[in-house]
Amino acid sequence: ATNGGAGDNIPVYERDFEEAFLGESQDFYRMESTSRLSHAASSADPDSSASAMGGDDFGGGGKPAAKYSAMEYVRSAQRRLEEERSRAALLDLPTQTKSALLRIVETELIERHAKTLVEMEGSGFASILKVVARSPA
Repeated sequence: ATNGGAGDNIPVYERDFEEAFLGESQDFYRMESTSRLSHAASSADPDSSASAMGGDDFGGGGKPAAKYSAMEYVRSAQRRLEEERSRAALLDLPTQTKSALLRIVETELIERHAKTLVEMEGSGFASILKVVARSPA
């Protein structure tokens, strides 16, 4: 119970909701990203479910599955980040919760897997980074 002051609601919110909410969100996005990337790695098999994920939208033509998978992963991560932004606004989450949530999504979906995405065969990310690195500031 609280002492009734409005300021007492913030610590209760932080203790009873925010910490658990952010922890569950982190676990969810960590598992989702790992699952999507392990699927991407196995999608080089033409009998895999890549076509179920819309793999045929790129016209087939013998393009490496990893190229599609890396790009699709990035698009998916961008969509998830935008979904969380919208959801946080709809739920009117406190600024600190919204900021922490978006940081978790960025970390779990992008930062934690950046090296993997760059190194995926046929992804093109390594080539892009080399061009960017050589470009004048």
